[in-house]
Amino acid sequence: MKFIFLTILISVSFISNSQTLANSTRSGDFDDPGVWDVPSNVNFGVNIQNGHTVNIPSGKTFMNAKINLIGTGKLNFATTTSKWIPAPDGSSVSNAASSASEIAKYYPNKTDGIYFINLPTVGVQQVYCLMDSQYDGGGWMLAMKATTGTTFNYDASYWTNVDTLNPNDISLSNGDAKYNVMNYFQAKDIMAIWPTLSNIGTLTGSTMSTLSTWSWLKNNFHLSGSRTTLISKFSGSQTTYVTNTSGDVSGIPEYNSTYFSRQRAFTFYGLNYTGNSGKRVRWGFAFNNETDQDSNDCSGGIGMNARSYSAGDEWSWNGDGQTIIGGNTSYRVQIFVR
Repeated sequence: MKFIFLTILISVSFISNSQTLANSTRSGDFDDPGVWDVPSNVNFGVNIQNGHTVNIPSGKTFMNAKINLIGTGKLNFATTTSKWIPAPDGSSVSNAASSASEIAKYYPNKTDGIYFINLPTVGVQQVYCLMDSQYDGGGWMLAMKATTGTTFNYDASYWTNVDTLNPNDISLSNGDAKYNVMNYFQAKDIMAIWPTLSNIGTLTGSTMSTLSTWSWLKNNFHLSGSRTTLISKFSGSQTTYVTNTSGDVSGIPEYNSTYFSRQRAFTFYGLNYTGNSGKRVRWGFAFNNETDQDSNDCSGGIGMNARSYSAGDEWSWNGDGQTIIGGNTSYRVQIFVR
C-alpha cells in the first residue's frame, strides 16, 4: 500500500519555481521544523533531498502544493491513517479551493483572475479573485460590483436578501452584479476598489499605496475577530469604526476630500449607518456641521440613501461655508472579501 500511494504521489508532483520550496536538511517527521531549511515554505511545496526519508506520522494529514523526491529521497507513510493531500489550486471544479486566500497560501505566484471556489451551501462557483500581494497580501474574492447609478442604494434588497444579480458577469468590467460570495462566504476582511478614482499617493487616504486606484480596506470588519457573511452583517445593526463631534478624519484613511465631502463637527465612519435617516449608508461616512445627527448635510460611501446612489458622495447644504465639497457624484465600486 505504501509503495502504490507513493507512486501516485510522484505522478502528481512537479517541479516549479523550486526556490520557493522548502528543502529537507535531514530525515525526520514532516511536521518537525528542523527537517526543513525554510519551514514557512512548506505550504508551497517541499523537495525531499537525496538520501533523506521524511515520515508522515500515524493519524496525521498534511497538505501543500507539491512534493518533489530528489534522487533517493523518500516520503514514508507510517500507517494507512497517514495522509498527504495536494492543495487545491482553484483551476477546475475538481480542484476547487475553499477560498482565494487558501489558493494564495499554497500558490503565492497565482495571478488575478477567475478561480473555482467551493462556497458553503451552493457548492463550486466561478469567482473573480485578486491574488496580487499588493492588495494587502492578496487572496480576495469579488462579492459585488456597482456601476454609477442606484441599483445598490441603501434600501436595495441585495444588501439583506439571499439573491444574486448578473452572476454570470464574472469580471471587473463596468456593471452591476452580486455574487454568492456575498451570500454564503464567512468573511473576516472587506476591501473596496474604486475603479474610476485614482490613488492619491501624496496623501494618507489610500490603504494600499501601491495601487493605481483608490481603495478602502477594513480587516476584521466584524470587530469581534469572528467571521460572518456580508448578508448577515448588513442585515444587522450599525457598526461604528470612528465617530466624534470635532470633524476629525485623521483616523479614517478611506476618507479624502478630493472624492468625499464633509463637515467639521459630527463625524461617522462605519457600516449600516442609521443615525440620520436621510444620510444612511451601508459602508461609509456621515457628517454634520453641528455636534448632533439631527441635520446631517454630507454623506458618502457605498449603499447610500442620499440620492439613492449605489456608491458616491453627496452634500446637501453649504449655507455657512462649513462644507468641504468633494466629488458630489456617483462612483463605480467593487467589494471584495476574504
